[in-house]
Amino acid sequence: MMQKAFIKKIHVKEYNILFFLSIAIGIVGGLGAVVFRWMIKFNKTLFFDIILPHISFYIGDYNIGVIVLPVLGGLIVGPLIYRFAREAKGHGVPEVIEAVHLKGGIMRPVVAVVKIIVSSVTIGSGGSAGREGPIAQIGAVFGSAVGRFFCKAKKNVRLMVSCGVAAGISATFNAPLGGAVFAMEIISIDVGLVSAVPILVSAVVGDVVMMAFMDSAPVFASTPYVFKSASEIPVFVVFGLVFGVLSAVWSRTFYKIERTFNGMNFPEQFKPVIGGLLIGLLGVFFLKYGIMGLGYEEINMALLGKLSIEVLIVLGAVKIIATSLTIGSGASGGIFAPSLYIGSMFGAACGLLAQHFMPGIITQPFAFALIGMGALFAGAFRAPMTALIMIPEMTSNYYLIIPMMIVSALSYYVASALTKNSMYLIKLENKGVKVARRESVLEDVMVEDVMTRDIFYVHPDTSVSDVLEMVMKKRHPGFPVVGRNKRFYGFVKVYDLRGVERNQRKDMKVKNIVKPDYPHVFPDDTVYHALNVMIRHNLGRIPVITEKKGKLHIAGIISKTDVIKAYEDLTQ
Repeated sequence: MMQKAFIKKIHVKEYNILFFLSIAIGIVGGLGAVVFRWMIKFNKTLFFDIILPHISFYIGDYNIGVIVLPVLGGLIVGPLIYRFAREAKGHGVPEVIEAVHLKGGIMRPVVAVVKIIVSSVTIGSGGSAGREGPIAQIGAVFGSAVGRFFCKAKKNVRLMVSCGVAAGISATFNAPLGGAVFAMEIISIDVGLVSAVPILVSAVVGDVVMMAFMDSAPVFASTPYVFKSASEIPVFVVFGLVFGVLSAVWSRTFYKIERTFNGMNFPEQFKPVIGGLLIGLLGVFFLKYGIMGLGYEEINMALLGKLSIEVLIVLGAVKIIATSLTIGSGASGGIFAPSLYIGSMFGAACGLLAQHFMPGIITQPFAFALIGMGALFAGAFRAPMTALIMIPEMTSNYYLIIPMMIVSALSYYVASALTKNSMYLIKLENKGVKVARRESVLEDVMVEDVMTRDIFYVHPDTSVSDVLEMVMKKRHPGFPVVGRNKRFYGFVKVYDLRGVERNQRKDMKVKNIVKPDYPHVFPDDTVYHALNVMIRHNLGRIPVITEKKGKLHIAGIISKTDVIKAYEDLTQ
């Protein structure tokens, strides 16, 4: 009995610490959202109010100088990301998911600094991106730092990262419950009472801090919608099916354009310049319609019925392309807000079409802009609960819940049938990263804790014949190839060596046949991730490497035997 009481006392103390840490993270997450908004406003003023008047050149009603703004933004953003924090590239949330699921919640502090700069420049210079991804990543980095300093258990470090995300999203959209559900549905590995409470606390505190500095009014205009009749339900069913298809189109278009940029034979740090040029060309024709930047004001135009059906459809399609060009080219910003824009435009258009064919049933067509926002988010990001809660919360209209339940569920199922994963997880999938939604004990152990540091390797100038002799002596199917200062060149396997003609083996050097892109992991990856890499590539052991000044260095080797031993130690 005394032992149980002692254990209970320890748990209560641990929960108290997590509670107070969640408050601190909420404060910083809220302040981060405020600072980020100020920086976006500053950069927008700099580019559009100060720079643009000096480079304006009109052809008819179109200001050609607008094209230059996102190009200048790309010139700033690309080199900063490439030089200081490549994790800041893109929309941010996938990197947080990867850190939580595969790196024990570990994130580099420099990422937050770079992210807040490059994302504000991207959006302020006219890039089509949102602010939720960057602020989620910024909050997550602070949560990671707090968790690593105060928490011993990796699961609590991950929890603190989720608290940072909840605080940032809550403050960004003035939606504390939506921010908490976003963190739990999209970021967290497991959600129980213990983990839910700190996340909720951080979300509320983040929102309160934001309201102390900013306007606390709903983000989007509320349309006078009330669910009146069951005769509307068939319309919602069709609507959900249509938006499931649109979710898949949005996702596939985005990643097709991103793959195109990734395949370009062009310096990585300057690809955002190309994207900026293309966005500028689009922006010239749609300057007053929110294609460049966040587009919140234009969403409200759709909600208030100020746009025709033709304009709504064109804007939805152009926003898909503009956002794909911005983020796909390597700039920095979120895709949540663009999804809301796209959903609102197509939603309002569908509402007008429904009213045209069923005027007696659909009397509030522009309310479908809100429903479209939630439907597209539910399908594209596989987060129906977040959509169901956040959209009514952002508009202070809770009559939307019944139609939102129908369209979100249907959009989710249709999109799941058409695309393999959510837009957040596809990015990780393209990198060969597998994310498990259920917690494994191996996610609490880092590779550096179990890897073998004292390893046998071969020099790049070693001959093929000598390596074959080593294979016979050591009984290993291959070796890492390592040069001076433990510089990692790749991995050589016996199958590669035997493919060399016998009369060439003495003169042929290993560096001529080494595989530089051999599967590997980093010391701060989880053992669970390392096991997945080995299974995916059918390997028994893989190198553990570190990166210094853009060059790879060997740190050790991890094998399936190491993984098994770690599992046995944890489960005994």
